[in-house]
Amino acid sequence: MKPDFALTLSEDGIGLQHRAKGGWRSLGEVSLHDPGLAETLRLLRATAGNLADGRPLVKLVLPDSQVLYTTLALEGDSRAEKRASLLRGLDGLTPYAVTDLIFDWQETAGSARLAVVARETLAEAEAFARAHQFDPVCFVARPPASKFEGEAFFGPTAAAASLLAGGERAEPERAPQKAPKAETAPRRKAPPPVEAEKPR
Repeated sequence: MKPDFALTLSEDGIGLQHRAKGGWRSLGEVSLHDPGLAETLRLLRATAGNLADGRPLVKLVLPDSQVLYTTLALEGDSRAEKRASLLRGLDGLTPYAVTDLIFDWQETAGSARLAVVARETLAEAEAFARAHQFDPVCFVARPPASKFEGEAFFGPTAAAASLLAGGERAEPERAPQKAPKAETAPRRKAPPPVEAEKPR
């Protein structure tokens, strides 16, 4: 399955998008510094509920600042051997142990383009979404085409098994995603910035 809603996370704010004919449409966004953050997210969640055919399940779109995009040489013939070579290449490339990383990859003429994220970043993003009563089923990023083709897919959330019907799984979207168009939606102006914790 492919979720019909996307919760976008960034250093500037949080947005909610709805899948529509011809691409994604923005339902609204809110600054992380807005004292009305929780209320605006509640309104966005309610809007999604009115549009959804059933429970509004979301994909979590991670900010590019939390994702490492890189290219590594591939070794081996089978997919398992190639993946093993990428794990070796990732060792020492980030502050994290390889076991603490999740990555998606695409083969390109003897090498691979990778999108890499820390497991703790995924856990924090999911915790943020759940704290605001969204139902996230998978993690993605939307990198520039020069770095990765289509969405980078980081797998299911911890909550996915309880949110999806038996055996159902969220699927990646490899086609390039069009920039969202605006729909009528709640939006609040942010006051001067104050210190606030950001989801990573």
